[in-house]
Amino acid sequence: MKKSKFTIWLKRIVYWGLVIAFFWFINKYFADIEDFVEVVRDADYRWFAVAFAISMLSFCLLAILYRSSVSKLGYNETSIARAIQNFFAFMFVSIINPTSGWGGTLYHANLYSSRNPRSLGGALVGTLVVWILYGFWGISLILPALYYVAPYNGYIKSLGFIAVTLYSVELFVICLTLLSGDRRPVTLNRFAVWISNKWSKVGGLFALSSNSFEVNVHDYCISSKTVAHGSGRYWGELVGTFLVHLTQLIAMICLFIAFGAPVTAAGVIVCYSLLLLFSTISPTPQGIGVAEGLVQVAMSAIGYDSGKSLAVILAYRGITLWIPLLIGFIAFKKISMFDNKAVNSFKDSTPDEVLV
Repeated sequence: MKKSKFTIWLKRIVYWGLVIAFFWFINKYFADIEDFVEVVRDADYRWFAVAFAISMLSFCLLAILYRSSVSKLGYNETSIARAIQNFFAFMFVSIINPTSGWGGTLYHANLYSSRNPRSLGGALVGTLVVWILYGFWGISLILPALYYVAPYNGYIKSLGFIAVTLYSVELFVICLTLLSGDRRPVTLNRFAVWISNKWSKVGGLFALSSNSFEVNVHDYCISSKTVAHGSGRYWGELVGTFLVHLTQLIAMICLFIAFGAPVTAAGVIVCYSLLLLFSTISPTPQGIGVAEGLVQVAMSAIGYDSGKSLAVILAYRGITLWIPLLIGFIAFKKISMFDNKAVNSFKDSTPDEVLV
């Protein structure tokens, strides 16, 4: 118990230490505070409100895409309102969970399986399909942005290409597990049991046993086969994830206008895509402190005023991270109150057949 409390406090100290270090970094190297305050004071907040509305619209669209993807694998469709609630709770768990996006993804899949007679394995496949498609479009934006920034700042270039490589490897591994579920289910099952023996907890939310892991892998493999042999059904998700990125880019443009920053294709794409990259691949949850600082360096390198670019970056993080975090906290508490089964544990059932 003492060790557990020590670990919790250590994580808190490290987390808030990073947050404080970020603001010290911004204050020392980037922002003339008076200029920044002046930019914020003179901002046109009507455009900020438009950016916020568009950003929320993109999150709702992403929630609907997750709902559509999971329902195609035989899970009962939830209402759109509940799908949106699930999505914001997923965002909250992804931020506060030590495993970041992985813990949140398992939690999100479990929310869909909790009201179905099946395990979360299949719902996890549906969730990962959207994640892969979203990542595909994201990398398509990130690579041109890095090539554009490279001549201006070698530091950002090096970190960026390392991060995008890790991001690509992550997506490749996910694709590989889906392919293994279709072609090598026995191998995947053995690997899952090995993982369950090595990792008894996933972010403190789910207690994993060999039995529950085998059940979920069984469902994961069946759903992987469904995706592999019916991939044409996911054109809607492919187009939808592109539209999510497009709406976020439009929200970014609105923030550039709101804070008086020059609206250029290069500036908008660099700001958006690098925030996406360093929020996804970062030593801190959702890139808190890291993404803001690195993107500010990149924006200054390509000629943007530090005060205006910082205002845009922090405002964008506000409408895509901190406000959704608050909404997600409310959604998480509501789900915890009315559906404890979805929060506390995986389903524990026995597969009807053995995969061979």
